[in-house]
Parts: sequence; structure tokens; C-alpha cells
Amino acid sequence: MSLKFYLKVIQNSLHNPLFRAGALHETWDVLRQYLPARLVTPRSQYVFCSYGGKSKQEGRWVPPLQLHFRPGAYALIFDEQERLLMVTSHILARHWYLPGGGLNKGETLVETLRREVREETGLEIEVGPVVDATDFFRLLPTGRPVQAQLHYYLARPIGGKLQPQGNGFDSTAVNYFDLNESMPPQLQSPEELLKLVKRARLIGQALGFLPYSSDSPD
Repeated sequence: MSLKFYLKVIQNSLHNPLFRAGALHETWDVLRQYLPARLVTPRSQYVFCSYGGKSKQEGRWVPPLQLHFRPGAYALIFDEQERLLMVTSHILARHWYLPGGGLNKGETLVETLRREVREETGLEIEVGPVVDATDFFRLLPTGRPVQAQLHYYLARPIGGKLQPQGNGFDSTAVNYFDLNESMPPQLQSPEELLKLVKRARLIGQALGFLPYSSDSPD
């Protein structure tokens, strides 16, 4: 269509009060992205971001415009003894957690999961069904506030070699745990992990994705 047509549409729309109101709203939404967040956000709209690995009561309130989206993917990998694979890093002072991490630009969640598991454990995996997804507000060790969006997948090894010492940075220990006998030390949320594992077993057994067969998901 010609430029003349668009100019005519704009000219006619300027006489429409609904159009003017919408244009002002859109303009303000764009402009406020470039203004200091604390100046354009009422205190009542702030969100609380907690420090990772610490009490949920420890953190600070930040305006939503300061949040960065942080999608991530994590794997629930079981061996033939029904043990769950977990990793930790004493260098990053991280508690035991599922292998996985944040998405890089240009990656899909499945690609992210394969890369993170390879880096942290040495294993190549087949990614299975989604088990759960959640989001929360978190302060990274750098102080950067993020809205983390976590996706949990069933996965199983198809290659590579398990590295018990991890990669020396993101992970410094990699181990399978029998959660029926003992929980990993310094685990942040054991109750949430047990719920996630139970759900993963139910889904895995229903779809025949697990490497073992069990009459009970517990």
C-alpha cells in the first residue's frame, strides 16, 4: 500500500478519541522503559526478590521494570536403581540441585538442557516430557534481579561419561541419590523436590520413559 494511504489512515484516526487515548498509553509504555524505574513505578507495584540459596525472607523489593527474564531448564534423570542425579558446586556456594541452567539467546529450552547437562555432568541426554514449570523472583549473586522461569523435564542418558567431579566450576560434585534412604546434604527445599520426583515418576511410568519398572511411584 502507498504512503498516501497510511497518511490518510493516521489523519482520520487522530480525530478518534479512543485512538488518541491508545496512542498516549502506548507512547507512555515505551517512554517509561527509558526512565529510572523507581520514578515511574508506584511502591505498591514493587516485587520481592529473594537471594538464591538463602531464606525466602532475605532479599529486597524492586520495581518490575528492573527485572530480567531468565528462562531455564532442569533435568530429572534416574538410574536403574531409581536414584536421582544431582549436582553441586562449592566454588559457587550452591546447594545440591538438579542439573540444568539458564537459557542463552538463540537456544530452545531443550537445547539449553542438553548443553547444561553435558557441561555439568558429562552426559549426553534424551529429553523427555515436561514434568512441571514454575516461576519466581530471584536476586543473582551479581545482584541482578530476575524473574526465573523454570521448566523441569524427564531425561535419560544416551551417551557421554559421568564426571563425578563435575566441570570444576558450575559443578564440583555429581552424584546419584536414593531419596528413600537419604536426602542430599544442604538441600534447600526437600519437600518440593520430593513432590517433583513423585510427579516425574508418575509421568515417566505412564509414558514408559523411565529406565526402571516400579509398581509404585513413591
